[in-house]
Amino acid sequence: MAERGLVPRALWDLPQEVAVWLQGLAEEIGACFGDHPEGVYLHGSLAMTGFCAASSDVDLLVAVESRPEAGEIACLRRLLLRRSGHPYDVELSVLARPDRHPWRHPSPFSWHYSELWRDAMAREEAGGPPAALPAVDEDLAAHFTMVRARGRRLCGLPIEAAFPEVPRQDFLDAVFTPDADRRFESVRAEPVDGVLNLCRIGLFAYEGSLASKLEGGLWAISRDAPGEHEVIHRALHGYRTGEPVSWTDEELRRFTRTWTRAIARRLRES
Repeated sequence: MAERGLVPRALWDLPQEVAVWLQGLAEEIGACFGDHPEGVYLHGSLAMTGFCAASSDVDLLVAVESRPEAGEIACLRRLLLRRSGHPYDVELSVLARPDRHPWRHPSPFSWHYSELWRDAMAREEAGGPPAALPAVDEDLAAHFTMVRARGRRLCGLPIEAAFPEVPRQDFLDAVFTPDADRRFESVRAEPVDGVLNLCRIGLFAYEGSLASKLEGGLWAISRDAPGEHEVIHRALHGYRTGEPVSWTDEELRRFTRTWTRAIARRLRES
């Protein structure tokens, strides 16, 4: 862990208040495990300079040697119930070495927290039943790929030692379906994230670059990419400001079909 009072080198380019907050959180996470974990790693928009406080989570992966004990998980649960959302929402997965090595897809994990699980975690903390977390998370194929490409080590082992390389097809299975109708349902459920996620998948398909949602949206309106740019402009506005944005179902359906078909065609050609 970084010497107390010093911001880790990996965070030097972040706003000071964000870097200090994140350093403190990483230290508290380490303290939950007594002997420090194998490592704490930042991925997602904050690692890729696409962070917008109004809409972004702080995405962390915690690598530990063996599966956490109940007391360690209780400590981490209390920490995140207290720290997440003040002021930044946290999404975090704890991964024991057997979760990571050897790689398999979908990947198992030892524990997970996001604001979607807050109510269930709060009930568990109050003595209720354990939160019914799934056994595996297919999104970890994307998280491992992104942390190896553009993540930041806050403490611990080098990223390449902590996380295995993920086959390209497993990554694509996690982030993209060629079924436009199925994709439309997810875009309609969360339009801002849904639109910008398709943009960044498009950037990967067209140029091979791994990007944040913000970077994907900016690429889509400034490069040779599929159309429907007005939808993308509105998604970028909502992402940057957190303000409500509205679309008709027809606009979202047309955008989703245009982009899903273009991405599928590009991936077949590559």
